[in-house]
Formats: sequence, C-alpha cells, structure tokens
Amino acid sequence: MSRRYETLDGLRGIVALTVAMYHSCVLIDRNIVPHSYLGVDIFFMLSGFVMDKAYTAELHNSLSFWSFIRKRAVRLYPMIVLGAGLGALAALVTAQISGGRLALATLAALLVLPFPSQGAPGYNMWPLDPPAWSLFWEIAVNILFGLGMFRWPVRGLVALLALAGVALTAVAFGFNSLEVGFLDTNAIGGPARVLFGFTAGLLISRLHSQGQLPQWTGRGWWLGAAVFVVLAFPLQNFRGAFDLFSVVILFPMLMVISVNTPGQPAFSSWSGKISYPLYLIHYPILTACTPLFAGQPTWIRFAGVLALLAAYLLAAQAALVLYDEPVRARLARHRSRARVD
Repeated sequence: MSRRYETLDGLRGIVALTVAMYHSCVLIDRNIVPHSYLGVDIFFMLSGFVMDKAYTAELHNSLSFWSFIRKRAVRLYPMIVLGAGLGALAALVTAQISGGRLALATLAALLVLPFPSQGAPGYNMWPLDPPAWSLFWEIAVNILFGLGMFRWPVRGLVALLALAGVALTAVAFGFNSLEVGFLDTNAIGGPARVLFGFTAGLLISRLHSQGQLPQWTGRGWWLGAAVFVVLAFPLQNFRGAFDLFSVVILFPMLMVISVNTPGQPAFSSWSGKISYPLYLIHYPILTACTPLFAGQPTWIRFAGVLALLAAYLLAAQAALVLYDEPVRARLARHRSRARVD
C-alpha cells in the first residue's frame, strides 16, 4: 500500500488478541468473549482491502499471476512453517497425535491442508494449528483474486457480495451461528465467510479510491472498543442472527469509518505487525500448556488465561523480530537476485 491505514492496523492486533482470548477461555470453562470467532470475518475484510490497495494496480500493469503468488507466499509461508512446527511439537508433548499420523498431520499443516483427526488437539480438520483453517480459505480467495478478481468492476463486486450474502445468511440460520468453516461438519461455511468478507473489503477499498466513502474526523480508539464490545457481547439466543448482523452490517460500517480515522502510529504499527504471528502461534502454546491447569482451582486457571495472553504477545513479538521479518527479508533479497540473474 502507498500509505498506512493506522486504525485498520490497530484493529488487526486487537482482533488477533481477542481470538486468542476466545481459545484460551477453555481453561476456565466459560467464554468471556463469546463471539470472537467473528474476528476471522474482520480479517477477511481487512485482507480484501489490503489486496486491492497493494496489488490491483500492479496486476493491471506488469505483475504476473505467478509473481503475485510468490509475493503472497513470501508474506504468509514463514509463519505457516513456524505454526506447523510448534503445533507438531505441542502434539508430541501432549501425546495426542504421534507416530505416522503426526508426520502426515505435519505435512498437511505445512501445505495448509485439512487433515481430519478425531480426538486431536484443536479442531479436527486442522489439528496441529487450528487457526490455519482460515488461511486455507484466505489462500484460496487470494488465488481467485490473482486469477482475475482484481479486474472486476464495482458493479461486479456488488453482485458477488450479494450472492455471498445470501450464502452467508443460509449458513448463519442453518447452523444458528457463523462459527463455521473449520470442521468436517461445517466446512461449507468457509467459502461463504471468506467470499463475503474478502469481497466486502475489496469493495470498500474501491469505493475509497473513488472518493465515495464518507469522511470521519474522530479518533480510532473507540473503534477498537466497539469491535471488542461486539465480539464480547453475551447474547446466545438468536446467535445466528446476531452473527449475521455483525458481519453484514456492523463490521463493514466499522471498516468504512476506520479507513479515514487516524490512529496512534506507534501502537497501530506494532499491532498490525504482531497480529499475524500472534494468530498463528498462540494455539500451539495453549495446547502445550493446557494440561498444566487440569484440576486446578478456578482462580489459578483464570490467572493462567492472563499469563497465557502475556506469553502469546511475547512469543509473537519474538517470532516477528527473530524469525518472520528476517526470513521474509532474505527471501525478498533472493527474489531480487534471481530477477537480476
């Protein structure tokens, strides 16, 4: 992108931490952020916005499809490898997957492919690093974008958004929730969620580029608070309707406001950078640590959730600085040398 969208970067980290909190609440047998799975839909919208800003002009001009795929691989794959490795280690430590099945599950995780495994840590389609389920759909829609979706005019995107909205509505009421896409029993919800979210973000970016979005002069802090309130909202009845309203109405509205809302540069930059490592490595840490809290008093388990959240942030920062950024820089230099040669 030619410029930073500070509030969007800030939201990315807040959402990633809220998703990590959602998963960690398994330790206390109650979820204090019961709708945080909808954070994935925010990620899909952010992805659509970012893809349009970062790649549409290049793809129209000189960037080939395969060069686009290589760029996306450099951005995504190092952390996929780390998440798969940590997930395999956690599964080995907890003895929930072992032997040949662990080797096959690790290979599937490295390829971001589902590997059904009943009784394994995490969700049964992506047992080693469950959050990778959304990356599977993210990669799929990125491929569609690179193959030609970037050429679609606004009216075409509106039509696709409407179709995806119909599918999303059917999923929300069919499952009475949008917590779908990662199990063999609800995998059908994955395409609906990613197509709606990604297309909404892409459309918001196009309208923004054309100057058709309303201007906002407020500050960005309250947007993060608003997202957290939605994700933590305690409503359980009419869950599907609430999820659908949040994804179709509330989140696009917050995205539109966020685009032109100034944020805190230092926090937003850090939040945006740390969000991807945080999202991909928190679950293996949770898997490895969960047995430590079995049978402990409630206050210890609650303290454990807080300690894990701090550990996730520290581990994500270390992964970013010591691994992700250096590896991506080396891969980028290798690509540059290959073009010169």
